[in-house]
Amino acid sequence: MSIPSALQWFVDTGVVSEVVRIIKSGKESHIYLTKRFCEDRVFYFVAKVHTARTQRSFKGDKIYRAGWCLEGRVQRAVSRGTRYGRRVIGSLWVAQEFDALKKLWKSGANVPTPILRHDNVILMTYIGDPDQPAPKLCETPLNPGEALQAFNELVGNLRIFARLSLVHGDLSPFNILYSKGKIWIIDLPQAVDLNSNPNAVDLLYRDLQCVCKYFLKRGVACTPRDLFSQILDLPYVPSKTYQDLLMLAAESELATTYRR
Repeated sequence: MSIPSALQWFVDTGVVSEVVRIIKSGKESHIYLTKRFCEDRVFYFVAKVHTARTQRSFKGDKIYRAGWCLEGRVQRAVSRGTRYGRRVIGSLWVAQEFDALKKLWKSGANVPTPILRHDNVILMTYIGDPDQPAPKLCETPLNPGEALQAFNELVGNLRIFARLSLVHGDLSPFNILYSKGKIWIIDLPQAVDLNSNPNAVDLLYRDLQCVCKYFLKRGVACTPRDLFSQILDLPYVPSKTYQDLLMLAAESELATTYRR
């Protein structure tokens, strides 16, 4: 196929040898399969090209951007939705996904290995066979044993997220891949920080509602509240920040100790 302009740099510098085909195209990003020849071996990578934010709406973004710390002039541009402000957000969105992938991968989470970021493109390892990408979890028929194993693996991964103060923010069976008995979590540009984003607790709970809805249909007993407690070791309270939950837990512990 012809080389998309966003990937020309990767080919010109020899980072990849060939752009094989487009895997997925959407309003958020375009996903390409690329490969690199190294002596007698071939390595496959995914190139995720983020769509320019100047061409997109800001609808729904604010809940994820809460807690971002931006310099005054930049913050004003972002708040006003100027062209410059949109470019800033676009760049931060890409950088945020790359940084989240690096942290998670280094901590042992099941995410694609981040290789390189250039402009609005992230190069990462490819999950699947050369002729067929790994299917989404929602596309995969699982027997009860496989469903329970996938569920437990996902919970373990979400605990890694929590230890890194990260919440996916848009988790569902549509952005979890399933390959050779393992789950892989993808699509992290909207990931939020538990400590700085006031919406993080509710976003995590929403993620868990989507997860439980899927696994309940496959015979895995779970509830969003129980999962929340497993992952954060705290009870869920709607519309509270993570710091609020920590404070409530401390007050409860103090009250229990006082009664004794």
